[in-house]
Amino acid sequence: RGTPVERVMDSNDLERERGITILAKNTALYWRDYHINIVDTPGHADFGGEVERVLSMVDSVLLL
Repeated sequence: RGTPVERVMDSNDLERERGITILAKNTALYWRDYHINIVDTPGHADFGGEVERVLSMVDSVLLL
């Protein structure tokens, strides 16, 4: 497997360097009998449009 990768969903250099999310990303996983889709969205108010765009495409949300 090699060494663990940090910030897997942060794809561009600025996101990795600063530990922030600028562009929304998604991934999926299986847990028991469930297929779970995870969407990572920006948390800063300046990126509200990106968050609204993503939330318009999902059926339900769990905010963490």
